[in-house]
Amino acid sequence: MSYPFSANGKIEKSELFVGRKYELDFLTNRMLNISLTSLNVYGEPSIGKSSLLYHFYLTWINRVSNKDKDKFIVIYLSLQEAYRYCEEDFYRQVAAELRNTVKDKPQLLEPWCVNHWKREIFTESLSYWKKQNVLPVLCVDDIEKALENKHIFNEVFFDNLLKLICDKQIMLIIASTQSLSDCKVKYGFSSLFFNPTHNVHLHGFLEAEITELLSLGGILTRTERKLAQYWGQSHPYKLQLAALSLCEARQYSEPEKWAKLRFDAQLHTFQLPKYVQWLDVRLKWLKPVNKWLGEIYDKLHPFILGIVIIAVAFFLIKSPSEEVFEFLVQQIIDFFLKIWKTI
Repeated sequence: MSYPFSANGKIEKSELFVGRKYELDFLTNRMLNISLTSLNVYGEPSIGKSSLLYHFYLTWINRVSNKDKDKFIVIYLSLQEAYRYCEEDFYRQVAAELRNTVKDKPQLLEPWCVNHWKREIFTESLSYWKKQNVLPVLCVDDIEKALENKHIFNEVFFDNLLKLICDKQIMLIIASTQSLSDCKVKYGFSSLFFNPTHNVHLHGFLEAEITELLSLGGILTRTERKLAQYWGQSHPYKLQLAALSLCEARQYSEPEKWAKLRFDAQLHTFQLPKYVQWLDVRLKWLKPVNKWLGEIYDKLHPFILGIVIIAVAFFLIKSPSEEVFEFLVQQIIDFFLKIWKTI
């Protein structure tokens, strides 16, 4: 059964996105103000940064007047894989997203149809758009992944981006867990790129936003909505998870206690470090494999023990007679045949 609640990453359907009206209006106003072309949206994990950026990318064109619609091209860019990027990969990813967005506008498409990307070519393409009075707006998510790859995304790279921003050739809306100024200290950068024009610190939902979220689809009863808010407080992810747990409990005819246990278990996994979450998922997947390996071990155990005994015998009898040697070889063959029949 499909529910309007999601606990699996960013919300990609506009109709399921709720709240953040102030933040969306703020991003729109800053975009329209050409003197302010760098923004940092930051907040704790799963507070809604990715969903906000993606929703802005989907809906910005409905937030500006008709005369401004041709002045901007907005794309969403996740740097989740940037830990293994080279610099050219970044330019290639930006170019691919821009090409996809302007594929019906040949005059804007041409500068991005390049096979091999370099910093200079990227700058030239942006310069061409500037002459056309078009500003690309990049909603950049998961910036920390690039910062961790410091030998590629270094001071020179970020200084060049800053120059493009100052020249009004590009605008960046950057999502991060910590503010960029804190990231600057944490990752040991000195570039002024990490001093954005404006910061948007995301907090939990307001009361009206909580009500709007828990009322999606009219699925939850009044009692369930109160319960979901009590469990999730004002945290968007926890509210989604609480609502989803209650929906699933009803679907499987389970009591409230079952929903709470499910909520607590998934919340515990969410609060684990990322690498532990990754390991937890893999270990769950390996349960059938572990069982199979255990069965194989039970079957192989006598064989392994026999091999050890024979090896010890060879060690103790440095020059066995022909009869003893044939006996030991026959024992090995018998062990192999026995184990072959049981697997």
